[in-house]
Amino acid sequence: MENVANNEVGFGIRKLGNKSVHGIIKWQYLACSKQGSKSFIPGYASKSTEVSVKRRRCRSFRCDCLAKLNWRYFSDGISSGYEVYQFVEYHNHLMVAHEHRHFMTADRSLDPIHRSFMEDCGRYCMIFAPFTGKDNHSRAVTFGAGLLSSEGRDSYSWLFGCFVRCMGVAPKMIITDQDWGMKLAVQQVLLQIRHRWCMWHIMVKVSDKLPKSLLGSEDFKKEFNACVWSDLLEPDEFDIIWNDIMERYGLEDVHWFGSMFEDREFWVPAYFRDFPMGSLPRTTSMSESENSFFKNYTKPRANLVQFMNFFNCAVGDQRNANSRLNYLDYSTIPDLSTQLPIEKHASTIYTDNIFKHVQQEISMVCEIVSITVEDNIKMHKVKDQYGRT
Repeated sequence: MENVANNEVGFGIRKLGNKSVHGIIKWQYLACSKQGSKSFIPGYASKSTEVSVKRRRCRSFRCDCLAKLNWRYFSDGISSGYEVYQFVEYHNHLMVAHEHRHFMTADRSLDPIHRSFMEDCGRYCMIFAPFTGKDNHSRAVTFGAGLLSSEGRDSYSWLFGCFVRCMGVAPKMIITDQDWGMKLAVQQVLLQIRHRWCMWHIMVKVSDKLPKSLLGSEDFKKEFNACVWSDLLEPDEFDIIWNDIMERYGLEDVHWFGSMFEDREFWVPAYFRDFPMGSLPRTTSMSESENSFFKNYTKPRANLVQFMNFFNCAVGDQRNANSRLNYLDYSTIPDLSTQLPIEKHASTIYTDNIFKHVQQEISMVCEIVSITVEDNIKMHKVKDQYGRT
């Protein structure tokens, strides 16, 4: 059992035994190393509960596995030997919940691609264009990359066409900055996808476009941010609030605000309410962090062979980091902040990084009011500590 456990399946064992005064093993107890579970501490991972224990959030390798093999020595005066008196063959952690955890967010995170800021590539002054998204741990992942000679519509159209042929399917959404050539290329090649502009790039320009009289207005800043960042507004509601703000603060004739309103379906969250964003990126900040990541592996004036070696090393390190996190998720169990079945279930289907966000929401829950099933969909109605449902 020890040989199989360590070499084929990938887990260890816990061993306990007892010997007689003559050195004979009287009994031997072997159990899976993932036997048992970590003690539950109320409020351990929750900031919302009254009772809170401030400790570092650690994950446990134990998952209540019942696999074991126990034997004992017998002697009846005529014959003697060992007999197995307890044996549980199956483990509860092989190709079950934790294997699935790696895919709960990956199926959604493969949807977007991102255009990063371009930079000159080596001595040929070509443009390095990586496609960046999120992996199942909510970390940046590079799906592919291309080298361009220019940033025009034709170059981007060629790049998008190659990407779709390599991937076998077009993404559901692409997030870019307000590059006109890229906008035309998306409309020409990626016909069935949603194109979204990075809100950060838009909002950072607001202060430059405002009249000087409004630069220090906290009221305008608060109203404007509440309007454009809200994902609770319907499109019609957004239009009404936007026009009201423009009128009250005298911005109706400012060209930039007028043009951004005309293109509002490209960047305002209210116009993406029908699209399930989930854990998908909302801005190009992740792509920009990828630029810094790749710069650590490249050097100026590199030729194409050197550049390809640098790129392969960077992607290799990225994959290794993902593999390490996958192994950690497979082999450990996150701490729970409640004893609710829904939190325990969430801990088995989400990767640890995603589960932390889900856990924060679950920790606010004090009571499950009712559970209903409609069209094979189970719905939980919950009540928080303030009595809200």
